[in-house]
Parts: sequence; C-alpha cells; structure tokens
Amino acid sequence: VTGHSLGGALAQLCAYDLLTSCPEVAERGAGAVTLVSFAAPRMFNRAFRRRMDMLEASERLAALRVVVSPDIIPRLPPGILGGHHGVSSRLDICPSPRGGTRLALSTGD
Repeated sequence: VTGHSLGGALAQLCAYDLLTSCPEVAERGAGAVTLVSFAAPRMFNRAFRRRMDMLEASERLAALRVVVSPDIIPRLPPGILGGHHGVSSRLDICPSPRGGTRLALSTGD
C-alpha cells in the first residue's frame, strides 16, 4: 500500500484497516501488508501510533515513511499539538545544494 502526502496518511489507514478488519489479510501472518508512505503529514494520535507499532512488532506490517528533508508537510501539524505519524521507520532524503544526496534511516517522529 502506498501514497503521497494526504494519500500517504490514507495509505496508513488502509494498511491498518486491512490488518484489523479483513480476515483474509490478517490470516496471512508475517509480511501480510507492506506500506510505504511519501511525505505524509502527522494525522494520527498516540493510540493509533501504538497500534501500528504493535502490528509492525508482530511482523504482519512492514512499513517505511519516506521524507525529503526540506518538505514541510511531514512536519505538520507540529508535534507539540499532539500529531503523530502512524509509522516509526523513516528514510530521510537530504539533497545538498552543492550536489549529492544523503540518505538516513531512523525511527521516531
């Protein structure tokens, strides 16, 4: 499941829905759903984030959030307002104005 910007947030909801509401998918076990979201905003609360973390820990969900560092959308709304990403694994793409690109894999908001 994949999406960009608001579609990335919707892809996270879709992955959660598939794993919790669709018995055919849930029965597949490890690797049942792969999720890649691009530049998704912080659309979720802490409870949703914990549930997604549990699905990842059970290996039923493999998820990655891709962020290009100058993009503002993945930082909205500000974390101080309580917004969370549904996925903790993040690939940061940091283009350099002098050429080249740095990639960094991390976890957390």
